[in-house]
Amino acid sequence: MEPGVAVRNSGMTVDAARAFGNGEKDITSTTTANRTQQQQQWKQSVLAVVLCGVWTSAIGLVSSLSNYYAHQNVWNGVAKSGDDQFWCERDYSDMLIREPSNSWSDFSFFAVGLVMIFVGLSDMFLRNKKTKSQNLFIEYPSLSIINGFANIFHAFGTFSNHSCRCWNGYQMDVTGMYLVILFPLSYNLIHLYLHRYHHHNHLLLLHHNDKKVKVNIDVAVMVKCMLYFGAGLVFFFTTYVDIDPGLIVLPLVVGILISTLKVKENSKKFQVKFHTPLFHGAIAMLGIGYLCWLLDRHKVVCFPHSTFQLHAVWHIATAISLVCVYLYQRSENHHHIRAVFDLQSCFVMK
Repeated sequence: MEPGVAVRNSGMTVDAARAFGNGEKDITSTTTANRTQQQQQWKQSVLAVVLCGVWTSAIGLVSSLSNYYAHQNVWNGVAKSGDDQFWCERDYSDMLIREPSNSWSDFSFFAVGLVMIFVGLSDMFLRNKKTKSQNLFIEYPSLSIINGFANIFHAFGTFSNHSCRCWNGYQMDVTGMYLVILFPLSYNLIHLYLHRYHHHNHLLLLHHNDKKVKVNIDVAVMVKCMLYFGAGLVFFFTTYVDIDPGLIVLPLVVGILISTLKVKENSKKFQVKFHTPLFHGAIAMLGIGYLCWLLDRHKVVCFPHSTFQLHAVWHIATAISLVCVYLYQRSENHHHIRAVFDLQSCFVMK
């Protein structure tokens, strides 16, 4: 039987039949989209479980090693750290972890690094590649992953420093500290460079159809080069030059503050939004942490045998500050904080 005859026999008009067919297509499309979203959420959950397992496994492994090498003076004869006399916590010199509170608190940096890697891998493998984003962290997931590994390196370095109170641990601690500070500064400098030399909204230029106007640089590669170049310089300073790290850290932190405010000012011209409370939170946590650092270093508030140590608070506060800075930069063009981790809404151009 011909289609037209079937429609006539059923009493349905041609327009009604077409509407019915389109309705079926819409239902099928919605079902497929829901299934895809569920699959993405399931994969994201698996990834989160795996990374949480990595974090807890690392804690378990270090705890087991600490118990196995207890009271064996494993650090006897190792060259002393550059800041082994600064901190309030008692030195348990015969233990694998000589400063327990100061060392265990460093796992907060490890957690921050894993969060960044989680977001970067989600952006890289779970988002719709056909949908272009005006957010650099989403369009270049390697930025999140690099930042995550920098924080993990810092976690390993500062844990080593407080565990062994040795020179090699001190070097890795300071180098990692420079790395995590250099990254947001490098990211801001990229923004300022693009604003200055292209005189356009760099987020729109990323996907401009005109090849003469489109930015001809790979933002991710540029940040990588700046990061690794800076890391090489600071490692040189920490290895061969006897200089107080504070003399380097302070200008870098001030540079982040100034460049962040400048980027925000430039972005207003193009109505690009940031989640500003995250930046305020980062400043507040950094201030609280620095106050604790000063009180601990100068022994103003000092309880050497206590589990509660202000230097450990400094570690946790700065870790929170780092993740706030990261989320603030990643919130660009996605004003609501809920959109930062939303795999669906985050990739829609706004």
